[in-house]
Amino acid sequence: MKFHQPDIKRILLATDLSENANRAFGYAAAMANAHGAAITILHVLEKMPPKAELMVILYQGYESRKDLEEKTEAEVLEQTKSFIEHYCDTFNGRFPACRLMVDAVVVEKGDPVKRILHHARDGGYDVVVMGSRGFGLVQGLWMGSTSQGVLRHCDIPVFIVPPKIENAEAVDRP
Repeated sequence: MKFHQPDIKRILLATDLSENANRAFGYAAAMANAHGAAITILHVLEKMPPKAELMVILYQGYESRKDLEEKTEAEVLEQTKSFIEHYCDTFNGRFPACRLMVDAVVVEKGDPVKRILHHARDGGYDVVVMGSRGFGLVQGLWMGSTSQGVLRHCDIPVFIVPPKIENAEAVDRP
């Protein structure tokens, strides 16, 4: 049997800017470093329900829905860039070229699963890296799970980083 070495040149890192997404960035950076690959970071803003959107507009003093959307996208883009800078500073000793690994930061609106799958399918990526929020089986079924949806429907390999378990020794393993 012949061993197939994957050719990983482009990595799509899907992030929700959570602590576990930060862990996923570490794995994406290690993978990029090992393969000489570039990372595109994707953050998808979920659409707010109309009533929640109206409350934010009224209570936060935005002039219009468009003003809210523009400021929200700009804020998320800035958060994402800060996230990258923070992690590149953290990993600088291990990955001196960390900032050079990130070729793009994409922030867009929509359904996270659909947008991640769109980019994975049409963007020429070799692998998707993302964190899992770690919902249990019942919660995942009721609430839906971005990582589960991407894993089920993606045409390329998906690397899912589970949440860190604080007391891993106490967990029974099969």
